[in-house]
Amino acid sequence: MGIVDSLKQRQNKKWESAEPTPRGLSLVEIRDDNDKSYHFGQMLEKSGKHELAVKFAEGTLDANDLGIINKQRLLFLEKTAQVEKIEEMVTEENIINIARKHPQFQEIVDNITPEKAVEAIRGQLMEMSINDEGRFNRIIKYTQTLDSYKNGELKVLEKNVSQLLKDNNISSKEYEGALAIEDPQEKEKALKELASKIPGEARKFLRSLTVGILGKGGTLNEDTLRNLVESGAAIGESVKELRGHEHNVDYILASSLWNNQNMQENLLKELNPGQKAEKPKIGIMEARKKVGFNEKAYQEGWEKKKKETDGYEGFDEDKRKALREGYLKEQKASLKEITETKGWVQQIWADIIAGFNEKLIREKKDTLKL
Repeated sequence: MGIVDSLKQRQNKKWESAEPTPRGLSLVEIRDDNDKSYHFGQMLEKSGKHELAVKFAEGTLDANDLGIINKQRLLFLEKTAQVEKIEEMVTEENIINIARKHPQFQEIVDNITPEKAVEAIRGQLMEMSINDEGRFNRIIKYTQTLDSYKNGELKVLEKNVSQLLKDNNISSKEYEGALAIEDPQEKEKALKELASKIPGEARKFLRSLTVGILGKGGTLNEDTLRNLVESGAAIGESVKELRGHEHNVDYILASSLWNNQNMQENLLKELNPGQKAEKPKIGIMEARKKVGFNEKAYQEGWEKKKKETDGYEGFDEDKRKALREGYLKEQKASLKEITETKGWVQQIWADIIAGFNEKLIREKKDTLKL
């Protein structure tokens, strides 16, 4: 084997062993999921991509559209991940804690139960991420700050403290117990015991006999004591900072959720179930089934129209064309009535496909024989 082939094989093995780039949901998977395609359509409309949304709904995308719609797909996946992140925070326990810091929010939570509040909030988060980006992005900003602190400074501190305890044969439980002592003198005494050079098991045995023996059997390590004291102070400051970040997240989450009109309505509906009917979320495939163009019914309807029109056989061409124009108007009006009656007209994909059907009705006009 030559050197070129050998190097190529090595490179191939390297590529094969590399982690594949996560692609997330494909456009086909988004399209075929009612809830996801409904929200994807909302996002396209909100970002001014109506024409792209129409082509996606119609199934008329071409190669030139792929780059643009793939960027939109990635944005949608990013929003989905952000929503899932916030959903993890929306638990019954967290909702109770958050409500304590926001009186208006607490009033509704107390009256619908935390369980119902969680359900109502989670059901509205994706909608909020698209239609109320300002408030949603504020939540994301504060959660990212919290995560950054947890995965940055706090993680480094925890790693350093863990190593300090390991090097000096001190358990986390012993150290936490010493730091939890409120009396300064007693705390110092406990830390001095931990900073002795006696191994952990021997120190425990000596302490069980008498406190005084420890002083005779172990030598205080001043460096260890100083590190334990400094680490304890750093931990205390970190707890304060962590609580501050968590408080900010809780407050912005409560105020953002409560001040979002759709979220308010969703929460209040738990108190007044009959107040406002829930809009059915309908995806592209479902919309096609509900309001898709039916050419057979279109043709049969025209033939029926001709038969039911007195004297049609004696009509001249202009009169027959006028009747056909009237039939086209009836078809479009009928389609509009169906979508409004079923509640679909409010749904993005149904709107798009209904418009597409009107276009087809007009284009298929010449297939209706006079």
